[in-house]
Amino acid sequence: MYCPDWIFEIVSAEVASLYLKNDVPLEMGASKYVSGLSENFEELSSQEISTLAEEEIRLLGDLEAGEVAVPLLQGFAYFRMYYAFQGVKRKLKPMFGDVASGTKEKEYAAHASFKRFKAYIFAYRSDKALLAPDGWSLSTQTDIKILAEIANQNTSPLDFL
Repeated sequence: MYCPDWIFEIVSAEVASLYLKNDVPLEMGASKYVSGLSENFEELSSQEISTLAEEEIRLLGDLEAGEVAVPLLQGFAYFRMYYAFQGVKRKLKPMFGDVASGTKEKEYAAHASFKRFKAYIFAYRSDKALLAPDGWSLSTQTDIKILAEIANQNTSPLDFL
């Protein structure tokens, strides 16, 4: 099973946020999530995650987001977790199966995910997209436990020696 596109996008935004907040190298943050998610999904690439995270950071830099950069990344992660599309809530507790179960074919791609991130940023600039609620972070959310567990793992360069 492959990682759903929305989980890929949440992870990429979190990796970019870790880089901006804590100066965690992109590849290290991506590797943290890939190792945690590899039990559930096949062929998840830390290179693809770090590439998307880098593109997100570049866009925020081009837009001179400054102090709003991290809240925008967290807002995008929040949006992708709780909304399938603008105005359409994601059903996180379906009657059958698990919302975080994989897909039979690889549906995520960095370029398509970057387009969704850009759309979120421009919707935010038009006052049509929300930021995450105060205090929300991937590590405190309770709906997709695997993501919270990985987010709560310490990210240290010593972990990768």
